[in-house]
Amino acid sequence: IGPARKAGKPGFMAYHCAGDVNYSGQVMPFGGGTTGSINGGKQFDTLNNFDNTTNFRFTAPVAGVYLFTAQCNANPTSNAGVSRARWRINGGTIGGDIHFRGHGGINRTAQDLDQRSYTVILNLQKNDYVDVYAYDNRFDLFGANSMSGHLLS
Repeated sequence: IGPARKAGKPGFMAYHCAGDVNYSGQVMPFGGGTTGSINGGKQFDTLNNFDNTTNFRFTAPVAGVYLFTAQCNANPTSNAGVSRARWRINGGTIGGDIHFRGHGGINRTAQDLDQRSYTVILNLQKNDYVDVYAYDNRFDLFGANSMSGHLLS
């Protein structure tokens, strides 16, 4: 077992269950849904710090430097739509508004998915929480999308 899964070291991987789509104006529910769920949408969660039932966020059990990555699909609702989702710490955007951005504009149609992946390294204090929030237009999540993180140091 690799270092991210050592006993006592926080780490998780939550995937989104099939059948749940079109999120906008809310926290993206990685690990949520029930269709095709295995382990409740979590591949692993060493210290049970990822809430996959209510808030869909990771809460740091100790202060430190953490690595997070997430994958999601931008799914603009119209030709003019641009989908945006943002990393957040304690409900506030980070790093000059670091965000996932889908395509928009000419020749885009509804259901035209753009796979997006983003990795961040964040300095967290004990009890800080991290989530991904769909702000503009919408994002789809289904079985191919996940969020993961672990303590680096």
